[in-house]
Amino acid sequence: MAEAMISDHYRESLQSLDGLVNEDEDEENPEPLEKEGEPKRVKHGPTTIIQIPEKRRKVSTSITAGNVVDAISRAVSYEERRDAICSATATFDHNMQSLHDEELEIGSDAVLAKHLGFLISRRAIQHKNTEQSLMHETSCTCEALEMVYRASPQMVSQCFQNTGLDILATLIHLINEELSDRGGAKGSKKGVSLRAADSNESFDENQQEESILHDENDEMGESQSVTPPSSACPAMAEESGRRDNNVMLCKATKVMGHFARVGAATQPMAYYPGLLSCLVNILMFQPYRSVPAEARLNALWILANLACNSENMVMMACHPHLILSLIAMAARKIHSNDSVEVIVEIFRSQSIASRALVNISWAPENRIPLSENGGLLESLAPLAVLRQSPFGKRGRTVRDMMLQTRRHAMGTLKNLAAAPRRNKIQLCHYMQGSLLNILTDAALNDPDAHVKEGAFATIQNLAIHDTADLMVRNPALILALKDALLSNITNSMDENADTGRTKASASATLLVLERSITPDNLSQYQTLRALLDSLNPSTNTDDDDDNSTSDEGTAPTEDRPLTNPPIMTHLRQREATAGEVPPTVQPAPRSARLVHSSTKIDDLHRARLDPPQFQRGRRQEY
Repeated sequence: MAEAMISDHYRESLQSLDGLVNEDEDEENPEPLEKEGEPKRVKHGPTTIIQIPEKRRKVSTSITAGNVVDAISRAVSYEERRDAICSATATFDHNMQSLHDEELEIGSDAVLAKHLGFLISRRAIQHKNTEQSLMHETSCTCEALEMVYRASPQMVSQCFQNTGLDILATLIHLINEELSDRGGAKGSKKGVSLRAADSNESFDENQQEESILHDENDEMGESQSVTPPSSACPAMAEESGRRDNNVMLCKATKVMGHFARVGAATQPMAYYPGLLSCLVNILMFQPYRSVPAEARLNALWILANLACNSENMVMMACHPHLILSLIAMAARKIHSNDSVEVIVEIFRSQSIASRALVNISWAPENRIPLSENGGLLESLAPLAVLRQSPFGKRGRTVRDMMLQTRRHAMGTLKNLAAAPRRNKIQLCHYMQGSLLNILTDAALNDPDAHVKEGAFATIQNLAIHDTADLMVRNPALILALKDALLSNITNSMDENADTGRTKASASATLLVLERSITPDNLSQYQTLRALLDSLNPSTNTDDDDDNSTSDEGTAPTEDRPLTNPPIMTHLRQREATAGEVPPTVQPAPRSARLVHSSTKIDDLHRARLDPPQFQRGRRQEY
């Protein structure tokens, strides 16, 4: 029987079979080499098993990218298309940028894009029994398309100019169709209630409470339930079919991510109709487990990179529900019954969402509406002091993600604090001063110098005449300023850049607070007076008065960089004249300078509306 099975009559059919081989079989007794593609016999006692050679998934000189492109272009029947796509995934699955550049030069992406369009048309007229096979072919095509775009950014940019927008249209259609199918009839438009968002969740004050996944192309206007019916969930028997759909979502979003890593493509992508709505739909699809975590993280990553372009920031901030979706991702909570995969996804979501928010908040036009968004502040404030994992693990990956989250969250708060005077006052009074407490906590206790520098820069941006009373009533904040100014005095020449900026921000804040003192409120500044005395304990009052009237002022010496600060003079001047109420508060002399800074403060009530303490993220690579 075994001899008959290896005859020429059966040989061709055997080559198309999947492996009938025992994977645990070792090559202890090597047999003579056989011709490639021919089956060989393996004896197990009295039984003979026909072993089919395994397919090698590596770059082969026998199958070139040109052969694959030609095979896909000529394939018509399902068997031909399946074989061509399998060859494409086997040939393109590598990480050699130069080789991917060659694949794109011969038009691999264009051929795969045309094949996707063909599959979409076939799915529109398909029979029910061919639906799953077409979805498998679609997912494999998206997978091959993602592989070829692992090329260099220059080549990806060139290809985007030629076929990028057409590929975006195809991918958006596939994603929207899949989300709609997962939720049932129009089920992708789920209403989502966000605990992190308040009444200021949207920039449009006239916008009513509506479905978070509103489809702009939906003309039916049907209202839907919050969660899909149980019948919409796939049965266990359909798990393999759902796997193909998940692969399609992951690879389609990753192709968009390859485009988003090209700077020249970020603006046309952001303004392409339906792209931002598609990404928001992925983020807000409920329940979260209905969409692969990789696809959701890809969508977040794309939004963060698109927000790096200054031409996109204002438009993205005004897009319906985009800020709301970022807030939802940043505010996701970890529950005790969550798996490790879900916990890691939440950490990554918080990190990427905070990076998108720091980019969007960089635009001056966005600072006022974002600073008035209570849901944004409620979600960002805890992230700025996220130093310990809630489930006790302290792995390096988790620590790195929490560090990036704290940096981006603090950068966003720093940008929001650069809003006009009215918004500074609102931020300082937010939740009865809880924001100042969080900034103080970060300034005192965060182990990262970059986060500390961001906390002091945020406090500096908030420090104006109208917020000085609230700040000086916070002893911990005054203590943080003292620690920053007195730290590393003997080794000040070896400070790193972050520590130097921290000292400059702390001294600038202290100067603003000191200049807000008047004889009427002098009793409220005892904590600040103690700080000033600790900075200059041996200075004589008369000497200070004489120095304050000089034209040039007293510059700090190199060996004593923090002694004799000019701010000490003005407090004692006000104490000496406490019984006399001047008609107006006199500003500090023009010669007064910030410690470690040559920036002059010309006006007592100067609110730092546009200080240089801004933070902006960068585009990232996959």
